Amino acid sequence: MAKNHKYIFKDSKKIDLDQLVQHYQYGWWSQNRKKADVKKMLENSNVAISLWDGKKLIGFARVLTDYVYRATVWDVIIHPDYQGQGLGKLIMDKVLNHTKLKKVSYFWLITSDKQKFYKKLGWKMEENWSMYWDRKANSKGCPCVD
Repeated sequence: MAKNHKYIFKDSKKIDLDQLVQHYQYGWWSQNRKKADVKKMLENSNVAISLWDGKKLIGFARVLTDYVYRATVWDVIIHPDYQGQGLGKLIMDKVLNHTKLKKVSYFWLITSDKQKFYKKLGWKMEENWSMYWDRKANSKGCPCVD
């Protein structure tokens, strides 16, 4: 991180939506998000941490949780111009040590390209037990009931 440079962390879901939608363009998996959907997503997130350089959004992460047993970390993105400065570590520290999340036993996240980064922070890889259901792939609905 640049010496004598002050970045500001904000623990609030009140974020400039235009900047957040633009920030999602930096994630290969989040580039098609729409403002209305991002607004609803943010409203329904339990914790949102943003990182600012002045009035510019440069980092973001959010959490969904029951506040006791499980929490899932989503959408960790650092602006490309600010990567490699330790800001990803700082935002994850803010998430994992958040006052509301102190009692959570297990944190989860999904990544296909940042495993090395998260392993350095103490995260463990688990294989062969994670599953997902994709609404688009199951357009006829759940075959749960005959």
